[in-house]
Amino acid sequence: MLKCAVIGLGGLGKLHLNNLLSLKDDIQLVALCDVEKNKLKETANTNLGKQETNANLDSINFYTDAEEMFQKEEIDLAVIALPTYLHSKYAIMALEAGAHVFSEKPMARTSEQALQMIETANRCGKKLMIGQCLRFNDGCRMLKKYVENGELGKFVRAHFHRFSLVPVWGWDHWYEDFEKSGCAALDLHVHDVDLINWVFGLPEYVSSIATHRRTKFESISTRYFYKDGTHITADCDWSFGDSFGFRRGYFAVFENATLEMKENGEVKIHPIDGPTIDVPLSGANPYLEEMKELISAIKEDRPVRVLIPGSTKQTLDLALAEIKSAETGAIVHLS
Repeated sequence: MLKCAVIGLGGLGKLHLNNLLSLKDDIQLVALCDVEKNKLKETANTNLGKQETNANLDSINFYTDAEEMFQKEEIDLAVIALPTYLHSKYAIMALEAGAHVFSEKPMARTSEQALQMIETANRCGKKLMIGQCLRFNDGCRMLKKYVENGELGKFVRAHFHRFSLVPVWGWDHWYEDFEKSGCAALDLHVHDVDLINWVFGLPEYVSSIATHRRTKFESISTRYFYKDGTHITADCDWSFGDSFGFRRGYFAVFENATLEMKENGEVKIHPIDGPTIDVPLSGANPYLEEMKELISAIKEDRPVRVLIPGSTKQTLDLALAEIKSAETGAIVHLS
């Protein structure tokens, strides 16, 4: 049994907490930490809907100071669901206290912070995994599968989109502070950036534009340029009103068909000749699957296989390159 602590009990913290409680054969929850004592009992908002925890956790030690928690508790795995600008600080604290670390996306606010996280994990001999959950999403795995196996013919181009309202529910309005969150460019768009990096690799260079009305970088649109001519675009915008909700998806054009992931997560193949084909999906919970992968890597004493820290740092570097391109009006090279 891995002794586990959760740091940060907002929406994603509660989501991870509920998943950890379901892994009773692998996880023993020993501590919870949040600066606000009443956070555990409150309902939290996310793009995925409201999150709450109904389990009786009175026997679990609760802390408002993570440093105190690590001094008093023996922790094998720390799950960090804090604002982006705090990821590196608390991941490094946990690693140096002897815990393996799962930290929410994006990896960090800066590339230098992400590198420090990797170097600390290596020095301490601990696992580090970042929650870029799309790598465990059925529809995203289907895209990678068809790009790699060629069953739909040669890949031609793809477009990704991700739209929502401004996440005004964040603690101390941190989402709306560009220096803390990177706003839509680094918090919401980073999902599609990671999918593009995972499936297609880093582009040669990017060209981006952005708007800054409701928040700085409330939207970003990017073209990704590859040496082999691969054509990819992605749009992200979180300036919509409450009634619009959360929408995301992609289409990928191949020689013989178009692969589409719809707003509800369904995946369809639209052949050039023939009727639409519904792609069967497993229905697996990507947030649960990513946690299972880390637990398996810890128990088997092996590297993580999907969310490799160096790869998720590449995703951060790619997103930061897009921000630089939008700020300067120039293309930014990755290689």
